[in-house]
Amino acid sequence: MANTGCDIYNLYMLLEGHGLPLYIPQPGTSHCDSCERQGVSIGDVGVVTSLGNFDRFFNICLPAGHAMNPDVLPDGFYHLDLKPADFQVKSIYAHSSNSYIASPSVWRTGTTFLCSESEGAILIMPQGAYHEDLRRNIGIIRDYAATNLASWYDYANIVHGLELGNSEICLVIGCDKTSSWGIATYSHCQSKHVENEVTNLSFNVKSEDHSLYPKYVWDADGMAKDLKVGPEDIELLDPPEVHARMPLQNQCTFIRSLNLALGDKEWKQHQLKVATSAKAQTPAQPTYKSSFTSVSGAINSPSSNLSGDYGGQHFQGHSTLGLSVAPTQVPLVYHPATPIISMLLQKVTIAQCTN
Repeated sequence: MANTGCDIYNLYMLLEGHGLPLYIPQPGTSHCDSCERQGVSIGDVGVVTSLGNFDRFFNICLPAGHAMNPDVLPDGFYHLDLKPADFQVKSIYAHSSNSYIASPSVWRTGTTFLCSESEGAILIMPQGAYHEDLRRNIGIIRDYAATNLASWYDYANIVHGLELGNSEICLVIGCDKTSSWGIATYSHCQSKHVENEVTNLSFNVKSEDHSLYPKYVWDADGMAKDLKVGPEDIELLDPPEVHARMPLQNQCTFIRSLNLALGDKEWKQHQLKVATSAKAQTPAQPTYKSSFTSVSGAINSPSSNLSGDYGGQHFQGHSTLGLSVAPTQVPLVYHPATPIISMLLQKVTIAQCTN
């Protein structure tokens, strides 16, 4: 059984096939209000942390100097101009008001969810949600990523002092966003499990001070693991009256991404750069304070020249390399592509290629 609410949520939401679930849908704090108003966007490069949030580094579709990109960018950065004639960004209002996604053992009666089995998870979208995806020429995105990926790992691990393993950087090519949500996980402890035990979770409107941003609350009768609603008042960047016709849709529930890895030769070169940079620092010298969440590489994480997961399709490249890090760091969440890459690399001998 999974241990934390985030573990349970990731496990069951991954099975629904919408992409990588974000246990923390909020955009979080950023260097500019525009980033927070927008939330996760196509072209974002970053990582999904073990806490369940997307940690954004920069956006490849925006030029250097743009307000939504940081002042410091990877060496040689240039943006990828997505022209409508070449790339179709398709937005679909995919989830109607009060729709929900849940484990197979959950069923709904009115505002109450009846939860059986040992554990499970629920995502409810009281104001609906929409899909946004790139639909054309994704190969151009992959080629751009392959050309620039080494500088992205240098940027994350050397400039910002993160400890990312190979294949942990994500390039967002699709996402689901909403204006409000409720997340619940439950776990019936097996050592005390009663046959036919059911947890009842009710999702209700707490108050409607403003029609665009009603307040929601979970009520639980049973073994609830985690109950969350969002966004909170403190997270609203503007007074509700600013969005007079529609609430801000910046809460990201799922991302669809290319998960990118260097080839064996390039990764070893990167590790050498990291080691050289670390030796150049003395104990008395202050280290760079990253604006990103501290994350670590997965232990013995498999890698390839370029790999990704989009719409159920997996793209895979070359070779493998293990990377061990201190266990005190915060690991990234499990990505479903990882065991697939590992299995293929064990079964097939793949020649090393250079870009």
